[in-house]
Amino acid sequence: MSSSLHVGVAQLNSTDDWKTNWEQVEYFLEKSKNLDLVCFPENTLFFRIHGPLKSELFSLNHVVYDKIKSWADTHNTSVLLGGTPVDIGGEIFNATLFFKPGQEMQVAYKKIHLFDVVLEGMKIQESTYFKAGDQLKVIEVNGWRLGLSICYDIRFPYLYRKYFEQNVDAVLIPSAFTVTTGKAHWEILNRARAIENQFYVISAAQGGTHQSCLDESYRNTYGHSMVVDPWGELVAESEGEAPDFLVCELKKDRLKYVSERMPVRDHIKDVKI
Repeated sequence: MSSSLHVGVAQLNSTDDWKTNWEQVEYFLEKSKNLDLVCFPENTLFFRIHGPLKSELFSLNHVVYDKIKSWADTHNTSVLLGGTPVDIGGEIFNATLFFKPGQEMQVAYKKIHLFDVVLEGMKIQESTYFKAGDQLKVIEVNGWRLGLSICYDIRFPYLYRKYFEQNVDAVLIPSAFTVTTGKAHWEILNRARAIENQFYVISAAQGGTHQSCLDESYRNTYGHSMVVDPWGELVAESEGEAPDFLVCELKKDRLKYVSERMPVRDHIKDVKI
């Protein structure tokens, strides 16, 4: 078990063309060769900006996954892709893909809370395209236990309390927050999840204007990727919406220090209404 974990967090500006997106991923992988883990955001390989999903991304045999697996094996670095469309038994999930050196790719987590909202006249109905998952997942990198979630999940504290009960060291929240919700809630939610559960929060995000390669459509996301420590302090943060890459070191000693200073785990009550 390692006392520290060296993590890279990539902030992207993905589109609905996977080849263009792959160029961004390759660029940031080159910056990740000496790390334990590199995290990419929701919609890394395909961002649906307008119109239907593109079926070539649904196959788990897609050539890009072989490329990522090969890179992870060669550089002994784990890679986590945030929400990606995957076809499992004829149903499409917004799923996290995990590449661990020496192992086969895992469909590690299927997004539980789908983003069905109306914001300032813009309707987003994620459930039109995806089926919701129903199971949490803990992965391990160098002895660190990492809980998985995606974007809108961040608004549901009970999910992260389940990870707290599983004694995870960090949670990963790859995201594509809208500008409206990002300005209002992004930092607050990330810091709250870290503080109330006393673990690290690692949130790779999409940022900027995402211009469709198919037509004139576009969408905007908030960016501001961040890593928050268990005391709620920002370990690293992207300053805005542009593509960016954060590198940070997570420390077991910090987890221990916070839990001993504020022993909330010992103070939990079983209350009834």
